Amino acid sequence: MLSKKLHIILNRFLGKYPDPFDMIFNRDELKKRLDTYVALSSEFSKYENEYEFKSLEEEIQFYKIEKPTFQHLGIYYERVYNLELEKLHGDKKYYARLLKLMKKECALIKDEIKYYRSKENHRDEQLFRKVSKDNHIFALTKALEMIEKYILKADESKSVDDIIASYPKIKWTGDIAKLNELISGIKLTGVINDGNITLEEIALHFGRFLNVEIKQIHRATHDLLARKEPARYSKEIVAKIEQKRDELIEKDYQRKTRK
Repeated sequence: MLSKKLHIILNRFLGKYPDPFDMIFNRDELKKRLDTYVALSSEFSKYENEYEFKSLEEEIQFYKIEKPTFQHLGIYYERVYNLELEKLHGDKKYYARLLKLMKKECALIKDEIKYYRSKENHRDEQLFRKVSKDNHIFALTKALEMIEKYILKADESKSVDDIIASYPKIKWTGDIAKLNELISGIKLTGVINDGNITLEEIALHFGRFLNVEIKQIHRATHDLLARKEPARYSKEIVAKIEQKRDELIEKDYQRKTRK
């Protein structure tokens, strides 16, 4: 059934990218998500094009309710990726102008937005058919809501790059295998976002912050687990902490005996 296939496709996307607002300003991440959507959408289109709806009700349900749950994500990621590509350095009023442009765009589809919000159904047969050029209107409306939220978040906060740039540069100078082990340990223990973050996302953030390129983190993790001592760096950390503890205990003891 078409709706079941759509549900599977949607879950594959959301399984990788559950939060659409965790990559503000990050053009590389936006492009990755957009590419993933395009690939999944292309895969799904083959089923949709060949599918014959069993009834008018099924067809309306699909284009009005079901397809927008996935389709709006493509509209959203394409729009925000392009708006970030077009932003010029030093343009402090860029996002404010985008909101004004969005207001004009929404005015053009005001009736459709009202129809979406009111949950009416008298235009369903006109709008939500396979042959209708406007059967994406609910997906567009939902995407515009998300784009507005993205712009408001972007307008009120400094970018990750700006924040990092405002601090002295730091760089990972140790063995890259040690960093890979650290990242893998963080993922396995679920100490960031209660574990709701991918290994790639952790590697991306650490790489940007530490000015180091982290390649093929899944392969690196596999190589770590294949080692005789997969937690070699972790044991080194434990040994150093215990050494520091013993030094502090000894220092405290000498201080007390001098009194």
